[in-house]
Amino acid sequence: MLTVVFAVGAAIFNALASILQRLGIRSAPQHESMRLALLVTALRRPVWLFGLLAMVGAFAFQAAALTDGDLALVQPILLAELPVTLLLAPLFFPGMPGRRAWVGVLGMSAGLATVLLAAAPNGGDASTALDTLLLTTAATAGLVVVVVLLALRLGGSAKAAAFGTAAGTGFALTAALMKQAMSRYNSHGFGAIFGAWELYVMAITGLISLFLWQNALQAGTLA
Repeated sequence: MLTVVFAVGAAIFNALASILQRLGIRSAPQHESMRLALLVTALRRPVWLFGLLAMVGAFAFQAAALTDGDLALVQPILLAELPVTLLLAPLFFPGMPGRRAWVGVLGMSAGLATVLLAAAPNGGDASTALDTLLLTTAATAGLVVVVVLLALRLGGSAKAAAFGTAAGTGFALTAALMKQAMSRYNSHGFGAIFGAWELYVMAITGLISLFLWQNALQAGTLA
């Protein structure tokens, strides 16, 4: 039950982070897309910084949930971020969301719930072999690069969707690496986390995903 509470907390903070960062990044010049100048612009806006703090809070809640919780349980719960975002969005963006956004969110949620019920995923191993982790990291990085290259050829909502897909893929890898790092914490204590290479790859992956997410929020609407 505590795992579920932490996971829901992460979803709520992620929703708030998305809204505040969209507020801070939406008026950034288009020529700053895929440039570090985009983050420099964002860092100068207090509302974006509050969004970053919310994202840090979500990260902490997610880490707490993954300490004892299964990845297969925690990550689907994070999908609650989507309806929470749509519920909070009208407070910041008048007229948003529309019926189309709600249909998309509810449809995706129902689809994921169906897949999870059919697959019935459970625990699995607390840690993963090194070769498996390296292969997964390399494959995910390759997919992100392909999607980013596609995003650079697109415009408007399609560009935002492609950047969002790349960012979401990166955050998924971040979660897997986080679970691996937290398994070391359970086995060997807090100090063991800093001796795990997964922690540092997770940090790099998270920062890259954060950058791609800002490009998504700049390119299109929150919905």
